[in-house]
Amino acid sequence: MESEKADLLEEIEKLKKAGEEKASTLEKEVATLRKEVESLKELVGSLE
Repeated sequence: MESEKADLLEEIEKLKKAGEEKASTLEKEVATLRKEVESLKELVGSLE
């Protein structure tokens, strides 16, 4: 029983770490997209 508990806790930690890494990657992608949107707004604004 203790062995199963330890295995589950280890798996939870791995999943938590993977989730945090994915969240971090998504945050970086969102920041990049926001910069691209701002650049496009400036470009469109200069064309008007």
